[in-house]
Amino acid sequence: MKKRNFIFLSTIIVGILILCLATCSGQDQDENDDSASDGDADTDGDGDGDGDGDTDSDADSDSDSDSDSDSDSDSDSDADSDSDSDSDGDADSDSDSDSDGDSDSDSDGDTDSETETDLPCEVDSQRQYDDIDYLASDELEGRKAGEPGNELALVFAEQLFEEFGLEPAGDNDTYRQAFSFKRSRIVETPILKVGERSLKYETDFEVLQQSGQGRVTGEIVFAGYGLVVPPFHPDDYPYCPLPATGYNDYQALGDLTGKIVLIARHGPGMDQELWSLCPVEEGMCQGYRCLTEYGPKSTAAQLAGAAGVVFVQNNRQSAAPPIEGMFLGQAFRRADLPVVFADRHRLAAAVPGLGWWLDQVDLTLDAASRPTGINATLQVETQIEKVDSHNVLGVIPGNDPALSDEVVIIGAHIDHLGIKNGVIYPGADDNASGTSTVLEMVRQFYACDVEPARTVVFAAWNAEELGLIGSCHYVDYPKYPLEDTTALINLEMTGVEGASHAGASIFGANWLTDLMKNAAEEAGLEWKINGKGAVQQELRQSSDHVCFQDEGVPIICAVGLGNHNIHVPEDTIDTMDKVSLQAVSELIYVTLHPLAMGTEDEFF
Repeated sequence: MKKRNFIFLSTIIVGILILCLATCSGQDQDENDDSASDGDADTDGDGDGDGDGDTDSDADSDSDSDSDSDSDSDSDSDADSDSDSDSDGDADSDSDSDSDGDSDSDSDGDTDSETETDLPCEVDSQRQYDDIDYLASDELEGRKAGEPGNELALVFAEQLFEEFGLEPAGDNDTYRQAFSFKRSRIVETPILKVGERSLKYETDFEVLQQSGQGRVTGEIVFAGYGLVVPPFHPDDYPYCPLPATGYNDYQALGDLTGKIVLIARHGPGMDQELWSLCPVEEGMCQGYRCLTEYGPKSTAAQLAGAAGVVFVQNNRQSAAPPIEGMFLGQAFRRADLPVVFADRHRLAAAVPGLGWWLDQVDLTLDAASRPTGINATLQVETQIEKVDSHNVLGVIPGNDPALSDEVVIIGAHIDHLGIKNGVIYPGADDNASGTSTVLEMVRQFYACDVEPARTVVFAAWNAEELGLIGSCHYVDYPKYPLEDTTALINLEMTGVEGASHAGASIFGANWLTDLMKNAAEEAGLEWKINGKGAVQQELRQSSDHVCFQDEGVPIICAVGLGNHNIHVPEDTIDTMDKVSLQAVSELIYVTLHPLAMGTEDEFF
């Protein structure tokens, strides 16, 4: 009996010892497994070390992935991505944390200290999308220069510049370059009546920024494209398509005192040629854009005696309701000259023959100005208010003594149209998308540890929609001499999906456009690069490169491919396409990088 009890007790003890050994062995194996998984760099904050942003349920049992950190270079953004921007407009600089809110500590005692500034050296279109989502949000109320929402946008750019180590390039060792401008504020509903037809303000016609004020009733006369080109020698202007004897849309009209002049936008025929290839009256304006701009045209009309000006689209453009945001320019404001832009179809209904007259000018390049015998009334009442605003400028100084005095500037306008009749104009494509491209280049230069040979300035221009005011102010008061500025890269509307292929529509100095094409080919990028487009025609004379180009700075302007919703409330985040954002940003990076490093000659 005792022997059986002893055997029984012995069996129990042996069983307990075996159980203990098995348990201890399992713990050791778990610790080894944990140690193996800690060899992976935790790149997504989910604690599994696989960098995929998903919490694994198999405790990382794959032996082939535990020894190396995950170097996946896809551009997907997980919900916990460090590079996301918070909806409050502040860049997310929080450290990665586990889902329980605790800081992610591996079992080997090392703490994961990854922050927003630990970024892969690659374009991330999700970051750009998040930037646009904030900039085009209702909180920023359309970002009109001088308004509170615009200030929030400036703070957003300013904070990101600081976070990624850009040095201030504004006034008094800040990121802000201050400027002020005068803005017309409508104080009474404008009136435009042609014959018996009354046009509706903000539906059928719009007042141009910097318009003068007054009320005039008199005959409305057709003045073609409102051009005045002096006689010239063909050898001096061999490519001007207009007669060398001169071209004057006012010559046949006689005295225009007390009359309202009807003028078509742009110029006759191949009007792009006129921008740079024909002369202008001495003292009227300078720069390739001035001949066909609203300001010089309205001034020429007043010099001919006109008391008011009505612009319409030419027959090659849509006659859709007028585009908000057009301007004369501060230098061309005349206090007693009201200037509006009207829908062509509405004007044609009141002025029979308008469409045919425009066609004749385009076909013959001959002035077709004529009286109409129709009376019109134009009334605009405004108050001029002074607005204080800023550009945001950051810089990476060049580190090559031979090249550091040379400057490359990349910029985009951060402002939009604000609120009109209680409706927010979000400006996602125009130009939160372009701004997001500039911000992404800041991140890329940081993430790729670029130490430029030349000095690189990153700019968020302001008040572009009111007349290129911020960028032109920089040209008048540059941080770095313009003669030392190697190139300006201007970004406009980079976010709308292309009709058939993503890429960029570009124009500018030939060597810069060739640089982009050659650098993209060498980098193996297959994005489409287009040298023509209707949007280009609009932007050639109305974006932030203009004042730089007028002063002889080589420029390149890049626009995303696609149908752009310009100056409408429907320009929202929902229209943004990440592939387009990716395409333009990659094309810009391969262009900016050699310019920054002084290696552009290697691509020719």
